Amino acid sequence: AFYETPNRALPWALATFISFKCFTNSCGQSTAEGIHAGFQKYWDRADVEGLYQGPWRWDEEANCAFGNPSTAYDVQETISAVWKKGGEDGIWTHSGAMSLQYLECIYAWSRQQCSMLTSLPPATTMLLTERYNVHKHLGWQALSSIGWTVWTRYIYSDIGQSEMETSHFNCVTEDCFRIPHWQISLEQRKNWQNKMINLCEISGHIYEIYPQPELPAADLDYHMKVWISYLETHVYGRALQDEDYFFPSINVNGVAHPERPMSHDIVQ
Repeated sequence: AFYETPNRALPWALATFISFKCFTNSCGQSTAEGIHAGFQKYWDRADVEGLYQGPWRWDEEANCAFGNPSTAYDVQETISAVWKKGGEDGIWTHSGAMSLQYLECIYAWSRQQCSMLTSLPPATTMLLTERYNVHKHLGWQALSSIGWTVWTRYIYSDIGQSEMETSHFNCVTEDCFRIPHWQISLEQRKNWQNKMINLCEISGHIYEIYPQPELPAADLDYHMKVWISYLETHVYGRALQDEDYFFPSINVNGVAHPERPMSHDIVQ
């Protein structure tokens, strides 16, 4: 059917052939592209004067073809459909968005795994395994709630490298209600390096954090204050300083380094 001299049915025949291979025989995008490229080259060379090169057109009066049948509308639409099919059936290579339902399920599991979270004993009375368990779960609750609330995608650069000096506690709104809250400034976000010079002129990196008791799994105000209190009483043994990181690096011996942020691998 695929003659060197195209007839008016060739575009439909080629589109049907690609559809059969990719939808009936479950072949992929590469098959569609290979068939298309092969026939395009075939008809480009079918006429020494290049009569069948370029956009496809059938001349009703002359009853002959001009251009390449592989460029016809039916063929292009079929290839587009194969691409859409590949996108639906393809394998995700990146993480999906976290839904509130999933966050609440993980939060409930975390609370169940670590019963000490409601009432922490003094650090001197806790076993090493208990401190590790508490640190892991409290840290995750703080990380997940801040990631959900301010919608940070790059946890390492956005959150892991957030310093105490980029946050302002004990703030109140400027209106008559004077609602208490705190602010966090994520100044090391991706693509912000070129804007640091004019940082004072932009405010999209500043977030006001308010209590959300109706959403316990995503209540950043609560989880962050609990995490900071834990760092001060059970990790550092002192109040956080301006240069301290919220999520410090901890070496193999369990010693925290507040001046260094945790690595991306640890967050993962």
